[in-house]
Amino acid sequence: MGVSATHLDWTMVPFVRKSFNKHFRDGLKYVENKEELIDKYKNPINKNIKEISIEDDWYKKYSKAYNYAMDMTKREVYQSIEAMYHNLNTLQSRSGQMRAH
Repeated sequence: MGVSATHLDWTMVPFVRKSFNKHFRDGLKYVENKEELIDKYKNPINKNIKEISIEDDWYKKYSKAYNYAMDMTKREVYQSIEAMYHNLNTLQSRSGQMRAH
């Protein structure tokens, strides 16, 4: 018996985008020293934050904050995937143990 998850990459896009935006705003504050821009990137005027790509030029004009956000987002996603694999493998091994009894 195996465990599968189809289209997981597409399902996670809104959550990765949200994490990136959070890290970008932290980067604006702590790396770029542009705390006055945080609200603009939290609630943009004329832009739907849920549809803006993390590779959009809107973010890239603050390169230090952008690079910080990319690094933190990659780290967060990597840790999340590791945890998910661990949990799925634990679920699968417990399932096999229950059938053996």
